[in-house]
Amino acid sequence: MSLELPTLELMKQLELLEFEPMEVRYAELMELQEIRNQASQAMEKDQALIKKTFDRKAKDRSFQVGDLVLKWDVDRAKPGRHSKFDAIWSGPYMVTKCKNNNAFQLASLDGEELQIP
Repeated sequence: MSLELPTLELMKQLELLEFEPMEVRYAELMELQEIRNQASQAMEKDQALIKKTFDRKAKDRSFQVGDLVLKWDVDRAKPGRHSKFDAIWSGPYMVTKCKNNNAFQLASLDGEELQIP
């Protein structure tokens, strides 16, 4: 069983009485699509501005193998998990391998590799 519905163009050709409500609905759908496109463009513009602001403040940290670094303890840094004077950094650790995207493999000063958090 197939169901055939008249399209807007067919209704224009036949000049059906129900044409005007369909034309209004079609215009509303086109306007809605335009609003969606504008919202998408505004979102892309906002994201570009956020990226530009972040990139301006971000610092490129480059460490070499053998450098001593401190490791930030995520669990202790959460509010309510530490007192005012508790250390939220642990270390020092030695950089043993430099990976891409500013990722580094760390080891304790004894040479024991640090497990991924």
